[in-house]
Amino acid sequence: MNKVLVIGPTYKSEVIKIKDRLNSNSHFDCQYYNSLTGGSYSIACNLATFEVNTYFITRIALDEDGNRMLNYLETKNVISSINNRMSLKTANRTYLFSNEDVKIFDDISYNCYPSLEDSIPSEFLMNTDYILLNIQNNNFVNMLINRYRVRSKLVCCNCIVSNELLPYIEGIILDQQYLSTVVDSRNIDLFTSELLSKGIRFLLVIDKGKGVYI
Repeated sequence: MNKVLVIGPTYKSEVIKIKDRLNSNSHFDCQYYNSLTGGSYSIACNLATFEVNTYFITRIALDEDGNRMLNYLETKNVISSINNRMSLKTANRTYLFSNEDVKIFDDISYNCYPSLEDSIPSEFLMNTDYILLNIQNNNFVNMLINRYRVRSKLVCCNCIVSNELLPYIEGIILDQQYLSTVVDSRNIDLFTSELLSKGIRFLLVIDKGKGVYI
């Protein structure tokens, strides 16, 4: 794998850990962490760490956090295309861990994702082995396939495209929490078999802190 194009949102993350059961109108002792890592931004940075030739199409806010993230991409030699510096602050995703559950809150809007109006430089697609997608718009994926005629292997990361587009998808990588919002746990086997029957080569489910299921 020599060249990878990553397409998706950029946001920051924070983690809150408490030892007790969550109850309303109560106070808790907690551990708190925050970092400028999240979304497809983390994927691009991690690939570059392993010296993969990494290209990245995203949207980054025009604020202090956004500037720091953009500078870090440059230090990692990630070649980025930022079509629209958002005027709003950098989006945030919060993970709340208790002794019974994990809850996720975020302010990640549709504007955080690359759109059909965002240009894709031709060099980003040339001789690209894989395109890793986190896109909530089937029309964007359709554009890659039909307008740009990409021949790279397409992998969906925490997104699921329409049935019509699944035959063009090499694989799907899903976070366990995301999967639980898409399908009831009792129907996961059926869901998986239906995806594989459409022609995808693999499905990876990542359960943070517990393992990876293939």
